[in-house]
Amino acid sequence: MGRTLLNIKQLLIIVLCAICFNSAFGQISAPGRDWQGVTQYSIGTTQHPIFVFFSTPDNPKLGSLSATFSDGSNSTFKWYKYNPNVPVSNRFQLFGTSDLDVPASNRTSLNAGGYKVEVVRTSDDSTEIYYAWLFVDAVVFSTVFVENTCDFMFLEARTVPDRFTVFYEFFSYYDLSTAGQSIINKLGTNYFKTITWQASSSQIQLPTTSSLSIAIEEPAPLYNSTYTIKLVNPFGRELTITSPEIVAKATKADYDLFINEGDDIAPDWQDGGDEPKGEALLEIKLESKSLNADSIFWNIINDKRFYLRGADSIIWRYKELMVTQTVEVFPPKTLMVPGKYMFEHISINVASGCRDTMYKTVTVDTSFIKADAIPNVFTPNGDGQNDFFILKDAKITDANATLLSIKSFSISIYSRWGKRVYTYTGDPRDWDGWNGKVDGKYGDAPSGVYYYVIEAVGWDGRRFKGGIYKGFLHLFRGEN
Repeated sequence: MGRTLLNIKQLLIIVLCAICFNSAFGQISAPGRDWQGVTQYSIGTTQHPIFVFFSTPDNPKLGSLSATFSDGSNSTFKWYKYNPNVPVSNRFQLFGTSDLDVPASNRTSLNAGGYKVEVVRTSDDSTEIYYAWLFVDAVVFSTVFVENTCDFMFLEARTVPDRFTVFYEFFSYYDLSTAGQSIINKLGTNYFKTITWQASSSQIQLPTTSSLSIAIEEPAPLYNSTYTIKLVNPFGRELTITSPEIVAKATKADYDLFINEGDDIAPDWQDGGDEPKGEALLEIKLESKSLNADSIFWNIINDKRFYLRGADSIIWRYKELMVTQTVEVFPPKTLMVPGKYMFEHISINVASGCRDTMYKTVTVDTSFIKADAIPNVFTPNGDGQNDFFILKDAKITDANATLLSIKSFSISIYSRWGKRVYTYTGDPRDWDGWNGKVDGKYGDAPSGVYYYVIEAVGWDGRRFKGGIYKGFLHLFRGEN
């Protein structure tokens, strides 16, 4: 029963305190304040006002408080300030002199802290007590610290007071609803939550983060730029600082590789993509798009097999000053025999000493002649169909090609008695085929079985002779 009565008494006290607080909250104010909120005590419904004054080097401020009795009567006012360095029971300590028998009391030039004012009405000694927490937001950006390297740029906006002081101490108050009056720091911990960064160069991609510091990497900035940080604190105050222009040190190697799918007279340059490949002799065009570079270098690193056989590790080098955005280079196509080659592109920023390298592996197809490229029958009767003995799809250069990387090619055709009736030596793509005439221009060879021998050498030195490159050919004339 006693416990129940005690709980009812406690509830009545809380309710009465809430009524007193709600009726008296407006009797303490902060003239000239820039922001007002309430405390977040952990127990009960009673909360106290928080007043914040914005102070800048151009407009320095301290705090001010004003108090009246709830009905405006003349009263005596005693002002106390919270001292966290003494026992809890005596933390509100009287300061200054009391105002006697006046309708209002004002205190100016106040530093941050907790304040209590005791107001005693002159007519009947009725007492009202008000509490408030006051802060002076004098935080300013002091500088933007920059660490600028070849690999990354680190930027940090620094404040006065420093960010740790602001975060942990500057806006702390104490929980007056608990016996231990523990510290509350939600305003400080939220102070740096809304931050944006912006670069004056739109070509620089900044990380998305709400932090006083950022790291720009992969790549590091490649363009000169200023950097602006804007902070909007929990009180709605905006702080901004812009760095001086920072010269980009990093460089980025970048290039496109094109393959000629036409010929010398009518070149047809096609993008080689990420895995360029083609047939020997492969004609290549390199276009550098390196950024923030003074000089560029190219190296073609030899096929590993050729290197192990004693060839040079680098078969071609090239360097040039980067005076324009795009530089075109044509490696000698005679180097591009079948194999795998590493193309190394290096960009250098001479002033900063930074460099970057980009690699692509180029595959030059191994020479071959597909067996199904060689027909075993043809009908040179002038009907426009199958009139020539010719390699199938010899002029195709894509993935469906029937022959690749052939350096030299010859074909000889013999009668069944061993007499040679036709021969050709040259590029197989230029060969128009055998028309069924002796030596290609005299009388018609008779219908029957013939024997062919193909001799070819690939650009990789591979010889094609014998095996599937010897065979029988049937010539049928029929009727026209």
